[in-house]
Amino acid sequence: MALVGALSNQPERLVRLDRVRRKLLSQAKQSPRSPKPLRSRAGAIQNGVVEVLAATAGPMRFMQVHAAVEQLLGRPVDKGTVKDCLWKGAHSDEPRFERLARGLYRLRKT
Repeated sequence: MALVGALSNQPERLVRLDRVRRKLLSQAKQSPRSPKPLRSRAGAIQNGVVEVLAATAGPMRFMQVHAAVEQLLGRPVDKGTVKDCLWKGAHSDEPRFERLARGLYRLRKT
């Protein structure tokens, strides 16, 4: 008995769902949103950090690395992602970067 009652309510749910769908579509037509820009993937940022540090002869400050990665990728990059990349790259089992002082990094010499 309970199953029959539960299944008989499905058309009402579909009607409500269709009503909500139509409302959302009309709102989208009245004031469309522009899509948010895609965030950079951590791998792209990490490759950018490596490329930036490899292109310089000496150490770089974190803010310089961040600015150079943004210029290289041609879009804004989250500072936290660059900072995390530098920290992890300097403290991993096989470090890619050397942390010379607070906020000062260079590519590790092999």
